[in-house]
Amino acid sequence: MSGQARSNRMTKPNTIEQLNSIRQFNEERGQATYHEHVSVLNQAYSTPFIPHEYLSGLYLIFLKESECEGIQYGRGRYDFCRDSLLFIAPGQVFSQHQTELYRPKGWVIAIHPDFVAGQALHLDKNRLFHYESNAAVPVTAEVREQLIRLFSMLQTEVSTAPEGEYSNPRLTQNVIANYIRLILSQCNRAASRLEDSVNKPPTELLVRFENELQQYVEQGKTESVGLPTVKYFASRLHLSPNYFGDAIKSETGMSAKAFIEKWLTSIAKQKMANPSLSIAQVAYQLGFSHPQHFTRFFKRNVGMSPTQYR
Repeated sequence: MSGQARSNRMTKPNTIEQLNSIRQFNEERGQATYHEHVSVLNQAYSTPFIPHEYLSGLYLIFLKESECEGIQYGRGRYDFCRDSLLFIAPGQVFSQHQTELYRPKGWVIAIHPDFVAGQALHLDKNRLFHYESNAAVPVTAEVREQLIRLFSMLQTEVSTAPEGEYSNPRLTQNVIANYIRLILSQCNRAASRLEDSVNKPPTELLVRFENELQQYVEQGKTESVGLPTVKYFASRLHLSPNYFGDAIKSETGMSAKAFIEKWLTSIAKQKMANPSLSIAQVAYQLGFSHPQHFTRFFKRNVGMSPTQYR
């Protein structure tokens, strides 16, 4: 990419960029192109770049390996976190909220629609690539490792296609397509497990959430880790923060954060019924770094100070 082109990229980060070719996708990340219709990149080897807002002309499968970041996908903004998958289809708009040079971590597969049609992959009918499925799909550490192995094997197949008298281009294309099918099969399983978790009776999810809250205190995590967070419990229940928050709000009518605060307030009242505990001790046991922070929290949720309550 020329210096002028990179300069323009850095001065107009809000421009919607058409993403139409595998070569274009690879060049932006400073990586070589071995196949005109399929690319598999370990993004640890990508050149840092400033992401644009993109109108995709490719099918993209991202496996995230860095911390959470916001991504605009369709009409909503979502948390794209470590150990999660995101799927983009041609005609969809997406952007990452970065204004400085950025090197993503993880893997990505880019597939041109011509390859999809030629191999009858039918990705246009796969629910993973639809806007209505527009949240990242979390995966377990075990599934992540399985996917990384498959991504790596597909990368090897794409980048070392056999040449010479005994090469068979059609066979090579079929092998690549079969790897993609296998990867998508794993991805669909992960999405199904997520749906099973979200679609369980809400009361079951709520019971699990309350049990996790109780264990958080009983195991002393309020003192060793700090105040409980929505992100922590979403991770414990193998849900994205957005899915988790929506499920709790659907069941209780309040946000997950408000539910945690209500629960903490209840525990605080129980602890303050013990006259041997000072207000400062109660504050520290619940994870507050300073008693005055606890006092403000308690007054906001109860309507009076801890001293007045006692």
